[in-house]
Amino acid sequence: MSDFFLITVLTFDASVRICVPLIFASMAGLFAERSGVVDIGLEGKLLMSAFIAASAASVFGS
Repeated sequence: MSDFFLITVLTFDASVRICVPLIFASMAGLFAERSGVVDIGLEGKLLMSAFIAASAASVFGS
């Protein structure tokens, strides 16, 4: 029973950690739509920021 609870908590933690960038991007899209601007580059911004973060981590060893 304890293992099941631990796995459930760890899975929920990983899900929340992975969903945060998607939530931020969707909120940015909502704010852009409310202001009357259609922002179709949200997914590209997510992909470029992930690439830059991975490159910086590789270069600086962090």
